[in-house]
This record gives sequence, C-alpha cells and structure tokens, in this order.
Amino acid sequence: MKAIRPEVLDMETWENTYDPIVNHMNNNASFQDEQGNGIMFETYGVELDYIFSYPHEYVWTLIDSDSLHIRNGYHYVDRLGYFITKKPCDKSWIVVDLEWLHMK
Repeated sequence: MKAIRPEVLDMETWENTYDPIVNHMNNNASFQDEQGNGIMFETYGVELDYIFSYPHEYVWTLIDSDSLHIRNGYHYVDRLGYFITKKPCDKSWIVVDLEWLHMK
C-alpha cells in the first residue's frame, strides 16, 4: 500500500495561493500577514462561530504537535487557531511548514 503524503508549502506560497483574510473581529489578532494584519482567528466564542460559518475548503488550522504547521480543514487536537482563505483548497492534505519560526 502506498503511503499518502501531504503537499508541503512554505508560508509565502500558501499566502499567495490561498490568500488568507484579515481577522476583522479582533484588532489584536495574532499571526500577521506581510502587511502586518492579524489573520488568525481564535478557537472559542464568536470567532469560532464565524469559522464554522465557512465551508471546510476555506478553513485552515494552526497546529502545534511534533512541529508548528498549518493544515487545511477544521482540526481540534493541538489547535492554536484558525485561518479563513479567499480561495478554497481542493487538495486532500496540505501542510504549511512553519518550522522556520522556531529558528528566529
């Protein structure tokens, strides 16, 4: 049986390809884009309700498990926050590698 492997993107490629939206609900939202706007949504309250109002193809999850990364879709275990993108993800499994953040 052939193992299924994710498509791995760097942050810049992910931003340019899927175009994450700014968190308009929180002026202090974390995880800034190149313009300094917060793009991450919280995992609770009205921000989570807002996330759930989007189809899963537009939702991404920041996860901290063996490594810090973003995965397409809704995830609950080890989640730190969510993102919404303007463009849907039509792939089954994409990982955005954020290990470079640990090196700063």
